Amino acid sequence: MMVTISRQAGAGGDEIARRLAGELQWNFLDKEALERLLAERGFPKAEVEIFDEKKPGLWHRFSAERERYLHFLKMVSYEFARRGSCVMVGRGGQLIFGNLPGALCVQVVAPLQKRIEATREKLGYDERRARHVVHHEDNERAGFHRFFFHAHWDAPDLYDLVINVE
Repeated sequence: MMVTISRQAGAGGDEIARRLAGELQWNFLDKEALERLLAERGFPKAEVEIFDEKKPGLWHRFSAERERYLHFLKMVSYEFARRGSCVMVGRGGQLIFGNLPGALCVQVVAPLQKRIEATREKLGYDERRARHVVHHEDNERAGFHRFFFHAHWDAPDLYDLVINVE
Protein backbone atom coordinates (compact mmCIF):
# COMPACT_ATOMS: atom_id res chain seq x y z
CA MET A 1 0.00 0.00 0.00
CA MET A 2 1.19 3.51 -0.78
CA VAL A 3 -0.06 7.04 -0.25
CA THR A 4 1.36 9.85 -2.35
CA ILE A 5 0.79 13.38 -1.11
CA SER A 6 1.04 16.41 -3.32
CA ARG A 7 0.58 19.79 -1.71
CA GLN A 8 0.24 23.45 -2.34
CA ALA A 9 2.87 25.61 -0.66
CA GLY A 10 1.83 26.46 2.89
CA ALA A 11 -1.10 24.03 2.96
CA GLY A 12 0.55 21.73 5.52
CA GLY A 13 0.93 18.71 3.26
CA ASP A 14 4.44 17.90 4.48
CA GLU A 15 3.27 17.73 8.09
CA ILE A 16 0.19 15.69 7.15
CA ALA A 17 2.38 13.23 5.23
CA ARG A 18 4.87 12.93 8.11
CA ARG A 19 2.12 12.40 10.69
CA LEU A 20 0.31 9.86 8.49
CA ALA A 21 3.49 7.83 8.03
CA GLY A 22 4.18 7.98 11.78
CA GLU A 23 0.70 6.97 12.84
CA LEU A 24 0.54 4.11 10.34
CA GLN A 25 4.18 3.21 11.07
CA TRP A 26 4.91 3.24 7.36
CA ASN A 27 8.11 4.20 5.58
CA PHE A 28 8.32 7.89 4.69
CA LEU A 29 9.88 9.26 1.50
CA ASP A 30 10.47 13.00 1.61
CA LYS A 31 13.21 15.22 0.18
CA GLU A 32 15.85 14.13 2.69
CA ALA A 33 15.18 10.41 2.24
CA LEU A 34 15.11 10.81 -1.54
CA GLU A 35 18.43 12.67 -1.52
CA ARG A 36 19.98 9.86 0.55
CA LEU A 37 18.68 7.19 -1.84
CA LEU A 38 19.87 9.11 -4.89
CA ALA A 39 23.31 9.64 -3.32
CA GLU A 40 23.55 5.89 -2.62
CA ARG A 41 23.01 5.33 -6.35
CA GLY A 42 25.68 7.85 -7.28
CA PHE A 43 23.44 10.77 -8.24
CA PRO A 44 25.14 13.97 -6.99
CA LYS A 45 23.27 16.19 -4.51
CA ALA A 46 24.17 19.28 -6.54
CA GLU A 47 22.26 17.85 -9.50
CA VAL A 48 19.30 16.92 -7.30
CA GLU A 49 19.08 20.57 -6.24
CA ILE A 50 18.84 21.62 -9.89
CA PHE A 51 15.76 19.49 -10.56
CA ASP A 52 14.04 18.73 -7.24
CA GLU A 53 10.46 20.03 -7.50
CA LYS A 54 11.64 22.88 -9.69
CA LYS A 55 11.35 23.91 -13.26
CA PRO A 56 14.97 23.65 -14.45
CA GLY A 57 16.73 26.64 -15.94
CA LEU A 58 17.08 27.01 -19.68
CA TRP A 59 20.43 25.22 -19.95
CA HIS A 60 19.25 22.16 -18.02
CA ARG A 61 16.05 21.89 -20.05
CA PHE A 62 18.12 20.83 -23.03
CA SER A 63 20.65 18.65 -21.26
CA ALA A 64 20.69 14.89 -20.96
CA GLU A 65 20.57 15.32 -17.18
CA ARG A 66 16.78 15.66 -17.36
CA GLU A 67 16.29 12.07 -18.47
CA ARG A 68 18.97 10.85 -16.09
CA TYR A 69 17.33 12.57 -13.11
CA LEU A 70 13.87 11.24 -14.03
CA HIS A 71 15.28 7.73 -14.42
CA PHE A 72 16.98 7.88 -11.01
CA LEU A 73 13.90 9.45 -9.38
CA LYS A 74 11.66 6.65 -10.62
CA MET A 75 14.21 3.96 -9.80
CA VAL A 76 14.70 4.98 -6.17
CA SER A 77 10.95 5.63 -5.73
CA TYR A 78 10.10 2.11 -6.91
CA GLU A 79 12.86 0.61 -4.76
CA PHE A 80 11.53 2.50 -1.76
CA ALA A 81 7.96 1.36 -2.43
CA ARG A 82 9.08 -2.27 -2.62
CA ARG A 83 10.26 -2.08 1.01
CA GLY A 84 6.65 -2.05 2.22
CA SER A 85 3.80 0.33 2.85
CA CYS A 86 4.88 3.92 2.53
CA VAL A 87 3.97 7.57 2.25
CA MET A 88 5.66 9.65 -0.45
CA VAL A 89 5.45 13.43 -0.36
CA GLY A 90 5.90 15.39 -3.59
CA ARG A 91 8.32 14.58 -6.40
CA GLY A 92 5.52 13.59 -8.81
CA GLY A 93 4.50 10.55 -6.78
CA GLN A 94 0.93 10.81 -8.04
CA LEU A 95 2.25 10.43 -11.59
CA ILE A 96 4.84 7.76 -10.83
CA PHE A 97 2.43 5.55 -8.83
CA GLY A 98 -1.02 6.85 -9.80
CA ASN A 99 -1.98 3.93 -12.02
CA LEU A 100 -0.72 1.20 -9.72
CA PRO A 101 -3.09 -0.86 -7.58
CA GLY A 102 -2.77 -0.06 -3.89
CA ALA A 103 -1.70 3.55 -4.44
CA LEU A 104 -3.82 6.34 -3.01
CA CYS A 105 -2.95 9.74 -4.48
CA VAL A 106 -3.86 12.73 -2.28
CA GLN A 107 -3.59 16.44 -2.88
CA VAL A 108 -3.58 18.86 0.06
CA VAL A 109 -4.86 22.36 -0.69
CA ALA A 110 -5.89 25.46 1.25
CA PRO A 111 -7.11 28.96 0.43
CA LEU A 112 -4.32 31.31 -0.63
CA GLN A 113 -4.60 33.61 2.37
CA LYS A 114 -4.38 30.66 4.79
CA ARG A 115 -1.25 29.43 3.00
CA ILE A 116 0.32 32.88 3.16
CA GLU A 117 -0.43 33.12 6.89
CA ALA A 118 1.03 29.66 7.52
CA THR A 119 4.17 30.61 5.61
CA ARG A 120 4.44 33.88 7.56
CA GLU A 121 4.26 32.01 10.86
CA LYS A 122 6.63 29.25 9.85
CA LEU A 123 9.32 31.45 8.31
CA GLY A 124 8.76 34.71 10.18
CA TYR A 125 8.25 36.68 6.97
CA ASP A 126 6.04 39.68 6.36
CA GLU A 127 2.93 39.15 4.24
CA ARG A 128 4.51 40.39 1.01
CA ARG A 129 7.47 38.05 1.25
CA ALA A 130 5.31 35.10 2.38
CA ARG A 131 2.99 35.68 -0.60
CA HIS A 132 6.01 35.65 -2.89
CA VAL A 133 7.29 32.39 -1.37
CA VAL A 134 3.90 30.67 -1.76
CA HIS A 135 3.54 31.76 -5.40
CA HIS A 136 7.15 30.88 -6.17
CA GLU A 137 6.92 27.37 -4.67
CA ASP A 138 3.62 26.66 -6.43
CA ASN A 139 5.08 27.87 -9.75
CA GLU A 140 8.20 25.76 -9.29
CA ARG A 141 6.15 22.62 -8.55
CA ALA A 142 3.91 23.32 -11.54
CA GLY A 143 7.00 23.72 -13.73
CA PHE A 144 8.53 20.51 -12.37
CA HIS A 145 5.40 18.52 -13.26
CA ARG A 146 5.10 20.08 -16.72
CA PHE A 147 8.77 19.57 -17.48
CA PHE A 148 9.20 16.01 -16.22
CA PHE A 149 5.73 14.52 -16.59
CA HIS A 150 3.96 16.79 -19.11
CA ALA A 151 1.14 17.17 -16.59
CA HIS A 152 -0.61 19.91 -14.65
CA TRP A 153 0.08 19.11 -11.00
CA ASP A 154 -3.16 20.70 -9.81
CA ALA A 155 -5.42 18.71 -12.18
CA PRO A 156 -7.96 16.98 -9.90
CA ASP A 157 -8.09 13.87 -12.08
CA LEU A 158 -4.55 13.00 -10.94
CA TYR A 159 -5.80 12.44 -7.40
CA ASP A 160 -8.06 9.97 -5.64
CA LEU A 161 -8.66 12.47 -2.85
CA VAL A 162 -8.28 16.25 -2.58
CA ILE A 163 -8.20 17.59 0.99
CA ASN A 164 -8.88 21.25 1.65
CA VAL A 165 -7.42 21.83 5.11
CA GLU A 166 -9.69 24.84 5.60
